[in-house]
Amino acid sequence: MSKFRSYLKKAVDNVVSYGDTDIFPYPVDNIFFKDSSKEVVDILENIHKDFYDFLPVFPVNQERALQAVGYYGFRWGTQIDPIWNCYLLALVISIADDIEKSRIPKIENRIFSYRYKYDEVENSLFDKKLSWKDYIEVSVEKSKNCSFVLKCDISDFYPRVYHHRIENALKKCTSNTESVKRIKILLSKLSKGVSYGLPVGGPASRILSELLLNRVDKLLRMEGVEFTRYADDYLIFCDSLEDAYAHLIFLSEKLHENEGLSIQKSKTQVMTSEEFRSGSEFAMTESEDLSEEDKEEINFLRLRLFYDPYSPTADEDYESLRDELDKFDIIGMLGREVNKSRINQALTRRLINSVKYLQPKSQRTAILSMTENMAVLYPVFPSVMMLTRALIEDLDSETLDAVFAELRRLLHSGSYITKVSVNRAYAIRVLSHDFSDETDVIFGRIVKEETNLVIKRDLILAMAQRNVDYWVSDRLKYFNIMSDWEKRSLILASYILGDEGQHWRDKIKPELSLYDLKLLEWFSARFSSKHAWGVVL
Repeated sequence: MSKFRSYLKKAVDNVVSYGDTDIFPYPVDNIFFKDSSKEVVDILENIHKDFYDFLPVFPVNQERALQAVGYYGFRWGTQIDPIWNCYLLALVISIADDIEKSRIPKIENRIFSYRYKYDEVENSLFDKKLSWKDYIEVSVEKSKNCSFVLKCDISDFYPRVYHHRIENALKKCTSNTESVKRIKILLSKLSKGVSYGLPVGGPASRILSELLLNRVDKLLRMEGVEFTRYADDYLIFCDSLEDAYAHLIFLSEKLHENEGLSIQKSKTQVMTSEEFRSGSEFAMTESEDLSEEDKEEINFLRLRLFYDPYSPTADEDYESLRDELDKFDIIGMLGREVNKSRINQALTRRLINSVKYLQPKSQRTAILSMTENMAVLYPVFPSVMMLTRALIEDLDSETLDAVFAELRRLLHSGSYITKVSVNRAYAIRVLSHDFSDETDVIFGRIVKEETNLVIKRDLILAMAQRNVDYWVSDRLKYFNIMSDWEKRSLILASYILGDEGQHWRDKIKPELSLYDLKLLEWFSARFSSKHAWGVVL
């Protein structure tokens, strides 16, 4: 295996294991990558060999969409064309060791985010021994040796990263100039020609962004500033208010002068070290001011919720996790959260993630409770939908009917909850398992109004998954005016049409790309083996 092929394989394996982003529902291509990883790596190797020839004929497509952040904020996420996403990730992996070596060493306990350490068994990119939890716990300990803590983060970090600054930083940390050159080209394509912006949501951008902030990190360390950082969040430990403001001024100046970035004013806060510790969910405390419910929530947040179904001890690990969760009133804590005017988002996400390990009766209770409280759960709506999708085959008809009815209501009424593109995408994934006539009508209306390509792509697959053959047949005539992603979905959807679909595919085959031909070959074999279209959403 050539060296770069090994990077391509790592990229594909990572996407198969963890998805392409942490924002969007996974594209159907991820199933193709899982079933046919060797063929996908072969395609990527062809792209690598003829990179400059591929660019004009195989566009670097991407789509952006709004994701809710809290109750009133938003951020733009980016889903990159799956094959180009893998290629960009492989390029970054090819220099990731060099990037990691240039960063402040882990042993200094300063920088906790996205420390590159590839795991051949789990296909993970980052050191799992360093997490947000470790960042907070170390910060709590550091705060015991100071009087004040300055808390701040960078405003609109990813969209404001300048490509030439990334390029300069890369050239200083690695001798692999060809990978650097190609990364710069792909970033330019993804930002539609402007010279700034990293796509939000994927691991390639995380690795690159850490390199950019590394220079400011080293300047802070050189100044003798005691600090910790996770992604774009800084905690700075100060002996006095004067020190806190001096450090804030220094950090603001260096971010602006060196990287063109700025501190987010609304989130900047100077607090006493005691205030910082009292507000931390990971601070070790037996304060008499805490209720039993508060203590239960703090202990639950400390629990490690991880289960590897492929581990040699998977059964024992699963039972052990179930035993740990049995110590907590998951349904009770979830009930308290949904009865608030605003949820604790970190706690609620963990509660939602833990529901899949509960007994079926408790799972149904949790799903119904969340379905009835979508408004207060708005900031974590994708998590609710992902849980519902994960449990959909185990839920009874009464629970499913309630879920489907509520999602139809949200989409039909134009609720603000599903006006957010990412939320709408997740809602459609769950509704793709509802075979009612009402959903036919709702999906048909959304198709006419929708502009987001991620959703348009998935709606075609949803109609096929629900066997709405008359609609799929009608869409064939619009193939030539569709986007590449819609075309890809329609090719797969055409398999529900029998001979009509076969004749149509034969006609359009000459105009398909190498990637689409391989995707077609994979789905054809899959369709034949299952004797049915199956479930892809």
